[in-house]
Amino acid sequence: MAKTITLIAIACLLIPLLIVVAGNVNYATGAPVEINLPAIDETELPPEVQAWIEERIEEPINTTLVHEDNQYILVARGMQPTAGYTIQINKVEKADGNIVVHTETQDPDPDDMVAQVITFPYDLTVIDYQGLPVRFE
Repeated sequence: MAKTITLIAIACLLIPLLIVVAGNVNYATGAPVEINLPAIDETELPPEVQAWIEERIEEPINTTLVHEDNQYILVARGMQPTAGYTIQINKVEKADGNIVVHTETQDPDPDDMVAQVITFPYDLTVIDYQGLPVRFE
C-alpha cells in the first residue's frame, strides 16, 4: 500500500513537469516553438487595451497585459526627438517554460533627412494567454 501511494505521489509530481517540457519544444528538432503573430488593427482593440498602450508609450518599456484570453505584448522606445527611430517585435516563441519576445531597434543615420517631430515608436502583438513568464530579448 505504501509503495502504491509513493508511486502515485511521484507520478503527480512528474506529470506537470512533463507537460511543461512537452509544450515548449518541437519534438522533431528539440527547438523552441515559434508562435504565429496575427496582424492587429489597433482601431479594433478593446478600449482598455488602447488606454493601456497610450499610458505606456511615452517611456521605454517592455511589458504585457492579459485581457480576457489574450496576452498583449508591448515594446516601446519612449519619446524620440525625430522620426526614423523604430522598434519591432520580430518573433515570439515558447522556450524553456517562457514566452520569449525577440525585438529589434533601429535609429536614423546621422546623415538621414528625417522629420523634425517628436515620435513615440512602439510595436504591439497579441498571443493566446498561456500563463507563462515573458522574457524580452
